[in-house]
Amino acid sequence: MDTLFKDLRYALRSLRGKPGFTAIAVATLALGIGGSTAIFSLTSAVLLGTLPLGDPDRLLMVWEDAAAAGFPRNDLAPATYLDLRDQTHSFEGLAAIAEEAFTLTGEGEPQKVEGRRVTASF
Repeated sequence: MDTLFKDLRYALRSLRGKPGFTAIAVATLALGIGGSTAIFSLTSAVLLGTLPLGDPDRLLMVWEDAAAAGFPRNDLAPATYLDLRDQTHSFEGLAAIAEEAFTLTGEGEPQKVEGRRVTASF
């Protein structure tokens, strides 16, 4: 601990001896920290805002365990989703989502587009 205090005193003496360098270093740190904070705040507000739900902490995702086949968190099979939807009363609502690759055509070359298919209750 004594070595740490000696190092800090030495650093402060060195910075005090070079005020121009100290001012530039402090200004650079302030701009970097301020810019990072501003960008994170903007990203948080725009992209990571609260979900449009009454109780977002009650939202959950259900997976099938297919670890024996190499998929520890596997998507539900359509029949399993239908069974859960029709026979389970533990949830207020149930929706399904599946990743899908689509081909976008129109003007120009067709393009592969990644998307999701969802049920109407999503």
